[in-house]
Amino acid sequence: MIEDSGKRGNTMAERRQLFAEMRAQDLDRIRLSTYRTACKLRFVQKKCNLHLVDIWNVIEALRENALNNLDPNIELNVARLEAVLSTIFYQLNKRMPTTHQIHVEQSISLLLNFLLAAFDPEGHGKISVFAVKMALATLCGGKIMDKLRYIFSMISDSSGVMVYGRYDQFLREVLKLPTAVFEGPSFGYTEQSARSCFSQQQPSQQRNAPDISFTIDANKQQRQLIAELENKNREILQEIQRLRLEHEQASQPTPEKAQQNPTLLAELRLLRQRKDELEQRMSALQESRRELMVQLEGLMKLLKEEELKQGVSYVPYCRS
Repeated sequence: MIEDSGKRGNTMAERRQLFAEMRAQDLDRIRLSTYRTACKLRFVQKKCNLHLVDIWNVIEALRENALNNLDPNIELNVARLEAVLSTIFYQLNKRMPTTHQIHVEQSISLLLNFLLAAFDPEGHGKISVFAVKMALATLCGGKIMDKLRYIFSMISDSSGVMVYGRYDQFLREVLKLPTAVFEGPSFGYTEQSARSCFSQQQPSQQRNAPDISFTIDANKQQRQLIAELENKNREILQEIQRLRLEHEQASQPTPEKAQQNPTLLAELRLLRQRKDELEQRMSALQESRRELMVQLEGLMKLLKEEELKQGVSYVPYCRS
């Protein structure tokens, strides 16, 4: 009981510290609410080192913690949420050069407390899977198009049509972020938020259900392709690890006497050149891995949805 009270006290202190540092930036003097809110969320993003994490790193962390196929409405406790954040930041440190390492525990604590303040203000100690995914996808760095594609995949059906109810749920959760930085009056959620986005749209015509049927053989082929992609992913990880070891060896400082020996100086130049080559190779492998993750996520989602819908007629949901 005393221990729990101590943890709650530390949590509140860390939250107050984060918001106090944000207020010290004097961002409230910015008149334009959109820019002011963006600056506040950018401050939180950089303070938690999320600007160094892209959406593919987030997807990978969700997969490693078995959240990729969970029902979005399932609630996570604080321990499991902390495990997800730990995966994100410890993996980040492995990708960062040794001279640019982050303070992992501090980043985990700051982000954990901010998410709890935003999505669990009453202190129940639980956040839905959907809210976690939307918050991380919104706050992480990387290409905006990749982030939007991921978010849309969470609020659309298997035929690529946005589901109104999921979009409304997305707005309900994502608008808790500006509310957490005291911008609720400008960007808080209302019952009309989703409706107002489509108030000028004309009713869409009813579409016929897509004529798609996946046989058992097709499902087997998809599962085989998924297995091949996972094997390729493991091979890339092993290659990245090998290159990282070579990179560290190439980065080792030389003795003072090497600075006076022309032969050793030449070897040092070759090692530095090799280091640059290794960094380029690691970047290329990381990009290949991201592409594999895209294919894998798409296939897993498609396979799961088609298995659930086999034998069931599809009636698309349309709303003006």
